[in-house]
Amino acid sequence: MTSARDGARRPPKSSAAARRSSPWRRLLTWVLMLLFCLAAPLALLAVWGRVTLLNTDAYVIAVRSLAADATVQDALARAATEAAASGSANALATPVARSTPMISDAPLAAPTARAVDATPVVVVTASDTRGARQVETLRAGIRNAFASDEFTDAWAEANRALQQSLTARGAAGPLLLDFSALAPEIQRALVETGAADLARAAPPPDALRIELLGAADADRVRGLLRAVRWSGILLPIVAAALLIGSVWAAPSRLRAVGRAGLGLALATIVLMLVVLIGQSVLAGRTPDPAAEIVAALLDRLLQQPVLWALAMASIGLAVAALVAGAAWSRGRRQTPAI
Repeated sequence: MTSARDGARRPPKSSAAARRSSPWRRLLTWVLMLLFCLAAPLALLAVWGRVTLLNTDAYVIAVRSLAADATVQDALARAATEAAASGSANALATPVARSTPMISDAPLAAPTARAVDATPVVVVTASDTRGARQVETLRAGIRNAFASDEFTDAWAEANRALQQSLTARGAAGPLLLDFSALAPEIQRALVETGAADLARAAPPPDALRIELLGAADADRVRGLLRAVRWSGILLPIVAAALLIGSVWAAPSRLRAVGRAGLGLALATIVLMLVVLIGQSVLAGRTPDPAAEIVAALLDRLLQQPVLWALAMASIGLAVAALVAGAAWSRGRRQTPAI
């Protein structure tokens, strides 16, 4: 009797509501929601890559301010000095037994086997204080050139060429920053520091082409950028379709929106952690001092997507909180007073 009376009080479910509460639609809702939470952060990253990394002007604007970064300047100066010292042994090395100045008008003797077999970076021994001073003077001259006003434009042009070497069709080989145009500025800086003789041993153009990534790693980056070219368009469309589908199939569309906001926030935070870990791994695969340059470039480039991700996560949490508040308020209104 009581059950019949209760059944009479309950309003019958509409056919639409019954369809939405069916098990297969619930499963479909969760599958679409999970795929949306995976696709949305990836879409954000792909859009950023397409807007910034594949656009030469946008890339140069993003990294241009690094020209004034002292850490970058020091790392470039060390890399160029090491390349010059290892590639110009005849100009930078003198046998320890010689008492003549290292840089002179006379032809330089070939380095001894001991000097060549020592270290391939700076071809002087610890006791060869004159040679060590020459190398330090060369490094200071290169450092002064990298701190000059001309370096800002050279940095922009070097990064423009770097970006084009990543995105040009059929590009291959290592990733280089080419500062060979600064060779005259380095010679001038050496003259200003009182090392006019050493200016003749300024780094050759090849020593001012600094390798950031080897050919294998650079080709992997090129492959990722090729994927970004199409995914930056496709993934946002897929993410929007998944969100609409999951909300449409859900028994309670309001709750589905709240779950989407919470899932989006969590997935975005996880993706940013993965990106930051990948940044550290990529910089760790590069030997010093080029690793410092790669780390500085990645730090500057990733500032924008990290801000986008934080904004997306905040929006997701706000949507989830609003939906939870609306559901709680609706539940209170529907609770009969005792």
